[in-house]
Amino acid sequence: MQHHIIKSLAVLALGAMLLANPVKAQENNYTITMENLPIEMEDGAQVWLMNWQLQKGLDTVEVNDWQCTFRGHTDTAFMGWITDLYNIHLPVVVEPGMEVTIDFTDVTASGNRTNEQLYRFVGPEKRLEQQLYEYADNDDSIAYRAVWDELSRLFYETSLQIYADNSDNLAGAHILGECYGRLLEFGRYYSDTLMEQRNRLDSLYNAAPPSVRNYRPLSENHQLSLAQRSMGKGQHFVDFEALDYATGKSTRLSKLIKGHVAVVDFWASWCYPCRQEITEYLKPLYKKYADQGLVIVGVGAFDYPENHLAGLYAMNLPYPHMLDTAYNGIAKLYGFSSLPQLFLIDRDGTVLGNFRGERLVHEVEKALKGE
Repeated sequence: MQHHIIKSLAVLALGAMLLANPVKAQENNYTITMENLPIEMEDGAQVWLMNWQLQKGLDTVEVNDWQCTFRGHTDTAFMGWITDLYNIHLPVVVEPGMEVTIDFTDVTASGNRTNEQLYRFVGPEKRLEQQLYEYADNDDSIAYRAVWDELSRLFYETSLQIYADNSDNLAGAHILGECYGRLLEFGRYYSDTLMEQRNRLDSLYNAAPPSVRNYRPLSENHQLSLAQRSMGKGQHFVDFEALDYATGKSTRLSKLIKGHVAVVDFWASWCYPCRQEITEYLKPLYKKYADQGLVIVGVGAFDYPENHLAGLYAMNLPYPHMLDTAYNGIAKLYGFSSLPQLFLIDRDGTVLGNFRGERLVHEVEKALKGE
C-alpha cells in the first residue's frame, strides 16, 4: 500500500512540475524519424531505440511504409542506438527538443546539427564496410585494397577532423571511441602507424571534457588501449591466474611458460578463424618444435566453459590449456576485444609480438634459434 502511495505522489509531483512549466517540458521532447528502411521490412516490423550508455531499451515502434518514428522526452543528451533483429544498427545522439531524420539508404542525418556531424563519419564508415564485405571473397584485389585504403583514411584522418569540430559533444565521443575500437579490433599492436594513431587518440582523450571522457564505450576502449601498451613489443609479459584444464585447479601463466619460447593463444570454440589457426599452424608447430623448447598455451576467452571444453576435446589439443573464469578479465588485462590473439613470448618473458599464420611460424623459428 505504501509503495502505491509513494508512486502516486511521484506521478503527481511530475505532473505538477510539467504543468508549472509546460513550455519547457514540450521543448525537451524529441522526434527521431527513420526513412527509406530496407525494402524487405514489412509493415509491422519492430525497431528499437536504446540508451547506449546505459545499455537500456527505451522504446519500440513499428514500421509503416518503410518508415518509423520515435517520440520521447529527455532533459539531457544521451547516445542512442537504433536497431532491429537484422539490418539496422545505427547510432543517434538524442538531445532535448531535437527533430532529426535518418535516411537508412543514404546513411545520412538531417534536421539536427549534432547528428549531421555524427553522420559525416557514420555514413562513410557504413558504406565502406559494406563494400569491403562485398569484396571479401577477393581481398587481394585492387578494388578491395582501394576501399581498405579509403576506410583507413576515414579513421586516421577524416575522423579526427570531424572530431575537432565536435570535441565537446557525444558525436565526438562516439567517433573517438570508434577510432579506438578499430585499433583494438585488428589487434596489430606493434605497427608504427597504429602506435602513432594510439598516441594521437590518447592526447585527444586526455584533453577532452569529462562529458566526452565519461562516455562509457569510449572510456572502456581507452582503457583497453592502455592495456595494449603493457603487452607491447619489448615489454615483459603480463602474468595472470586462470583455471588449468589438466588439473582443474588455478594456475599462473608464468608457471606454464617459464624459461621457454611460448605462444599464448586466446581463442573461443565459436570462433572459426581461431580453430583454423590452431589446425593449420599451432598444432603443427607444437608437434615440430615441442622437443626444442616451444610451449603453446591455449586460453579460452569470450566463451562458455562447457562449450570450450567440448571444443578442446573435439580438436584434441596436445598442449596446456587455461580458461578465463574472471568474466573476460584477461581480455581487459591484455587489451583486446577480438579473436584470435596470439602472443609470442621469449624465454626471458619478453613479448616478441602478436602474430598469426606464416608470420607466426617464421617468428617462432627465429626465437627458438635465439635470433
